[in-house]
Amino acid sequence: MVIVRRTSVRLLALVLAAAAWSLLAVILVAPREAGAAGCASGSLVRGSLPAVYYCGADGKRYVFPNLKTYQTWYSDYSGVTRLSDTALSAIPLGGNATYRPGVRLVKITTDPKVYAVDASGVLRWISSETLASQLYGSAWSTKVDDVPDAFFVNYLIGSDITASGQFVPSAVTYSASSINVDKSLGTVPNTGGSGNGSVTLSLSPYSTTLASGQSTTVTANAYDPDDIASVRIYANGSLVQTCPLSSGISNAACSVVLYGANYAVGSSLSVYGQVIDRNGGTANSPVSSLAIGSASGDGWASVALSPYSSTLATGQTTTATVTGYDPHGISTVYVIVNGAIVQSCAQSGSNANASCSAAISASLYYAGSTVSVSGRVVDVNGSSFNSTASTLTITASSSGSSSVTVSLSPYSSTLAQGQTTTATVSGYDPDGISNIYVYANGTLVQSCPQSGTVVNASCSAAIYGSNYASGTSVSVYGSVVDRNGASSDSSTSALSISGSAAANGTVSLSLSPYSTSLASGQTTTVTATAYDPDGVATVYIYVNGAVTQTCPQSGTNANATCSVVLYGSNYATGTAVSVYAREVDRNNGSVSSSAQGLTIGSSSSSSSSSGNAGTVSLSLSPYSTSLASGQTTTVTATAYDPDGVATVYIYVNGA
Repeated sequence: MVIVRRTSVRLLALVLAAAAWSLLAVILVAPREAGAAGCASGSLVRGSLPAVYYCGADGKRYVFPNLKTYQTWYSDYSGVTRLSDTALSAIPLGGNATYRPGVRLVKITTDPKVYAVDASGVLRWISSETLASQLYGSAWSTKVDDVPDAFFVNYLIGSDITASGQFVPSAVTYSASSINVDKSLGTVPNTGGSGNGSVTLSLSPYSTTLASGQSTTVTANAYDPDDIASVRIYANGSLVQTCPLSSGISNAACSVVLYGANYAVGSSLSVYGQVIDRNGGTANSPVSSLAIGSASGDGWASVALSPYSSTLATGQTTTATVTGYDPHGISTVYVIVNGAIVQSCAQSGSNANASCSAAISASLYYAGSTVSVSGRVVDVNGSSFNSTASTLTITASSSGSSSVTVSLSPYSSTLAQGQTTTATVSGYDPDGISNIYVYANGTLVQSCPQSGTVVNASCSAAIYGSNYASGTSVSVYGSVVDRNGASSDSSTSALSISGSAAANGTVSLSLSPYSTSLASGQTTTVTATAYDPDGVATVYIYVNGAVTQTCPQSGTNANATCSVVLYGSNYATGTAVSVYAREVDRNNGSVSSSAQGLTIGSSSSSSSSSGNAGTVSLSLSPYSTSLASGQTTTVTATAYDPDGVATVYIYVNGA
């Protein structure tokens, strides 16, 4: 992960942090008084002023710059101890505390980008609203905090998040069990630590020397019986890789690639691994040393663009060809666009000359932007050589015009009052699309904001016949606005509104495991399955003419189900129970299923209402007979009951 540190203005940040806590003065409960000066690792302290500090394992105090930062770590202030100002000033300042990883999202007022907080105060830009929703739910925007510019310098900028699997909020929060753990305070590169885990380190293919043009992979293999929270790798005392883990894992590996070109020739590189368990205990591997030498090869790489080598119009494509030479034999050739590898061509390693090509399409970029294209050659020894970058300027297409179309499906010309059709506006603009709008009778019915960097996009909206009078006409069109504020409209499509459509929904009923008779000690599940092309609004299940289950729906889906459990003990032996279902669509049209009858019988011996057919068993892992004070074990109760399990309880010492 490539990380760039922002310019530090630490003094200003610390001054502002102390001032920002004036609000907290009226919130804090009366803190405990300390009889003597001291800053125990992991404790919270303050002086006569309202600012609260975290005591790190490195013997320094870290100030919470504002209330929001504090609340990501603590829910109240009962643990704050008051020191005399003299005692507090004797504890050296370590800096500002940062947000606990994974808890909240952050941004600054001068930048629209929203960042997730990863381990060690690393900020990772979430590249789309869709990803933000996948990671933090549909209400993700309510979890965004504005971080003042002065405090933003406390963070590092890490790699972007472009897929949901690249960042798991709950996992990084779990790994950051304390500020000591998150910031690696007091960690030194030697074996031992406060935990009972172990770490071994391997380096491949170079384990003792590394040429400036070579790279080697460092892998930390960790074990901890108390579950691993994270595995980390350090190079020359700096954290270069963090691998957070979910609960229940006692063995894990973490890897990072180190490049000799990042270190001075003749210097020594010290590398070690660390495991942090869920209790905050740590264990470190022995240190491995690499001697940095000069490059082992004298190869070169170049890049050529054809047929377009300097400008590329939207709609055009050019080919980037990387040509390489290395007397030691080439293993791989890469084509790199804007810092990302877009093509890799593996070689046999026996040839000194090789090439690799990739197509670059202007449609992937907005007009006015620039694209950097370069190549890299890696030889059999791991030495690499980069070409000089070539720059392409993206221009508007020769036609220079945008286009907008609107389509209606499944109904494109007439729409019954009980029917629904979808209007889709598709737009193209070489300057980059910022928004797409759908209009019906001149009224905006849907807006789809875009990043401004895409040249093709679409937006859809449902048109409901029930919203318009029979015999009228609905005019539907779309509009596209580009990143410069210019707009283009589609032609208009007209829909004729007719009378109500015939009812076309269906609903069916199933009963399982008992569908015809039910003993007083048995249960059966009634499931109603509904379909309505106009959108299911509600599904009801009736028993003996009374509603026993209601399942509201969004009204936008054509398929829905609804279930309820019936208990034979609720009805008299010898009676009959009648069950049916009803579906109501978003236009208030309804349809009912046929009724099914259940005969209530006496209790069966295999499933009596007394519940004596149920079983429950207990397991303890990984410790089942003894448990040390620093260890943890998981108790699992496994239950079975043919009448349905309502609740499972676990008791410890009778409670």
